[in-house]
Amino acid sequence: MRFNQRGLAPLLLLIAGLGVIVFTVTAGYAPFKDNLYSILYRKNSLFASDSIPYINHIISNGQSLSVGADGCPSLTTTQPFNNLSITDNTLKTLTSFRSLVEDFQIACNPEVGGKGVESISSAMANTISNLSTTPAYEDFVVSMHGGQGYPYIGLKKGTPPYQEGMAQIQAAKSAAQGMNRPYRVPAVTIIHGETDTISGTPGDQYTASIAEWQRDYESDAKALTGQFEQVPLFHSQTSSHTAYDKKTSSIPEAQLNSAENNTGKVYLVGPKYFLEYINSRGPVSAHLKNTSYRQLGEYYGKVIKKVIADKTDWKPLSPQKISFNGKIIDIKLNVPVAPIVIDTVKVAERPKRYPNIDKSDTKYGFEYFDNSASPANITYVEITGPDTIKITLDKAPNAADNPRLRYAHTGINNSIPGAFGLQTETPALLALGPASARGNIRDSDNTPSLYGNSLNNWLVQFDKSIPFNGAGMITARNSCRNNIPYIELEWDDYGNFPNFNYEVFKTKVSAGTEQSLGSRNVRNIGDDNLSPESLYRYRVEVKSGNNQIASGNLSLTTKLCVNPTPAPTSTPSINVQTVSIKKLVPSNPKTPPYPVFFFTGKQNEIDYLTARGWTDSGIVFKAPAAGSSGVSMASRMIKNDGANQSQITTWAADPQDISALKSQGFTEYPDSDFFAYLSQVPGSVPVTRLKFTSSGYNQTFYTFSLSVVETDVLSSQGWTVDKNNVFYIFPPDRQTATVTHVDNLIKSNPPYYANFYTSKAQELDYLLTRGWSFKGAVFKSPIKGAPDSFMASRMVLTDNQNSAQIHTWAASQEDIKSFKDKGFTESADSDFFVFLTQKAGTVPVTRLKFVSSVYSKTFYQFAITPTQINDLISKGWTVDKQNVFYVYPM
Repeated sequence: MRFNQRGLAPLLLLIAGLGVIVFTVTAGYAPFKDNLYSILYRKNSLFASDSIPYINHIISNGQSLSVGADGCPSLTTTQPFNNLSITDNTLKTLTSFRSLVEDFQIACNPEVGGKGVESISSAMANTISNLSTTPAYEDFVVSMHGGQGYPYIGLKKGTPPYQEGMAQIQAAKSAAQGMNRPYRVPAVTIIHGETDTISGTPGDQYTASIAEWQRDYESDAKALTGQFEQVPLFHSQTSSHTAYDKKTSSIPEAQLNSAENNTGKVYLVGPKYFLEYINSRGPVSAHLKNTSYRQLGEYYGKVIKKVIADKTDWKPLSPQKISFNGKIIDIKLNVPVAPIVIDTVKVAERPKRYPNIDKSDTKYGFEYFDNSASPANITYVEITGPDTIKITLDKAPNAADNPRLRYAHTGINNSIPGAFGLQTETPALLALGPASARGNIRDSDNTPSLYGNSLNNWLVQFDKSIPFNGAGMITARNSCRNNIPYIELEWDDYGNFPNFNYEVFKTKVSAGTEQSLGSRNVRNIGDDNLSPESLYRYRVEVKSGNNQIASGNLSLTTKLCVNPTPAPTSTPSINVQTVSIKKLVPSNPKTPPYPVFFFTGKQNEIDYLTARGWTDSGIVFKAPAAGSSGVSMASRMIKNDGANQSQITTWAADPQDISALKSQGFTEYPDSDFFAYLSQVPGSVPVTRLKFTSSGYNQTFYTFSLSVVETDVLSSQGWTVDKNNVFYIFPPDRQTATVTHVDNLIKSNPPYYANFYTSKAQELDYLLTRGWSFKGAVFKSPIKGAPDSFMASRMVLTDNQNSAQIHTWAASQEDIKSFKDKGFTESADSDFFVFLTQKAGTVPVTRLKFVSSVYSKTFYQFAITPTQINDLISKGWTVDKQNVFYVYPM
């Protein structure tokens, strides 16, 4: 769907008809659209931002691969959509964009030659546009600021390349405003890691660097654009260490860890070993062919579209659980699109051994390794399910030898990287076949390609310890409690041992000293003795008697967990009720840019002014209601203007600010009507007061702004900031009074999951200690007593045949009766509320079911988005009921 400027008027009529917030300078003012977008562009807005035709700017950093080095000649010489690039790389004269085509000039290897290079940029942007179904994610501008051969320390915040990226944002924002188009930075892409491989950067250090990179980009991009959305980082594994005389590298595993430890912030697109590098013979290089740059761009575009447009989670094809029993290793994978397959056509299978120079034993990319003098060999690799692999060894290993499973990890020094890369040292070795680090496992993703490429997802490179019937892969919930980082660890147990216990160890990587958190006989632990934004490594040992059986480990970076501005001593509850403050504009406003605005939360004042020709422009912000903790009265300050026979009004809450306005001739109106905070509390935003001094009217006008974009627009029209942070209130789209999110736990045997939904911490903790897995928070519900809300009743069916309980939820009396007719009973322990009709900001919940003949049970599951629903249907689930009830999305 393409945006048409003529389509804006009906959109505005629709918005006006539904009473949505419109915060602008005055009707007819050119940047009106931008101001409208800036208000609607808020998380959980009544109108999804999908309806707003943004210019989305993706900035790209990294080493030479990020700018398409040696990707000659250019392939994308025409633009099939409306995607753009920056016109002037110096950024000194940028006033408009140009069409996104590939003609960036960079030196090319004589082997390939040609004019220009093909970076990932065009294919990435064009793929998102091609797959998108909403105006919000159709038009993109891409700019690059990477540097060839730079390690992380040469590209991080404060370096010239990073500063160039910030300049690109400022320039692109200006050009977008010149087009009267809303602008944002939805993502940053990275292609990096080669130089840190060469220099031997420790994996933990590089993992922390990726997290720091993302935090810096998000913080600085938000400051420049005024956007509220996060700026996730998308990157890929470096698969070319053999080109640098390295058999192995810790960087690919570090890149995988960075995504696993920073969910929702850092996304790993996948590996690059399945692509083709420029060498078919001759000097070894880590640069891709032009066709592979284009294909890699499609992968980035596919994943970015899933995350920012579809708002779904993304995990690459990657290990979820590894278990070991005797000579058998079982692997369960996160699979984007099942089933997994072994493919030796798109990626050539590597020979098992290279005489004299290679002692590793590989099969389809898998390697077994331990510390013994003679490690076991892999004899067989087979797919045993849509997401599982079984590996058989020729002998049972010893648990004390630290057994490890590796994939696409080891290659031969100086081998050409990629899908068909050969060993180039001697003709005899060349004849043996491919020698680079690679593998043959992929999924069945058939996402359409603009350029005829396959977009299957390939298994990521990894190097994992194997739990030997003991402590398995560790998972973590990385959160905050009372503004302190909090880590909750959970690990698997694959065996039954007499007198077994677990000992947990923690290392703060910057300090380097490991400490024991003690022994325990349960498989989880919480830790809040942590520093913010710090890298920690956890290790869990499982012991039986006096013998250590195995060890699992995990590294992750803690959250920041502090408010930008310290909260007041009395922090208001998230359940604080709010009052809506509206803005009214007279029917015959004075000449722009200094219109007269009137702000009020009183219905009688709204009725009085609208009856006299004023226009109700909607809710500007939401103020805490009387009686809320830590609030101050916002006083209406009035100044009579005898010359023009009018009144000038503004607002102040701080006593010093009130005094300052009184010194300018204002008086404090006794009928003030809303409250505000004098310091920032969770969920609140600062209000900026601006003024315009008119010699024509001999008046100074005042207005408010919550948006950086809004403030910039007003400043460009002659307004000046009178005071920042006048007070703090809630944005207009703030959900009224929501409870803690509702969590979803599962016991899985796909595709029929046993699901349990709860908002009770004690239930969550109880199930986590009994083998259930935390799937995530699924929605938010209104508080008890919210208008028009109903208790969602937990419906329980005792299944004696399988010694289990099945449970689901219903809210309407009709739905509850339907389940009672099926033998369900209504539990008295229900714990959250819902709406039965749709309210502003809520979404419908769909209930699906799966009938299992194996278990003689019907399982129930909830879904909110079309993507979630379609994914379950593709696995055999059917829709049981649409619009079961309505809740707030996460």
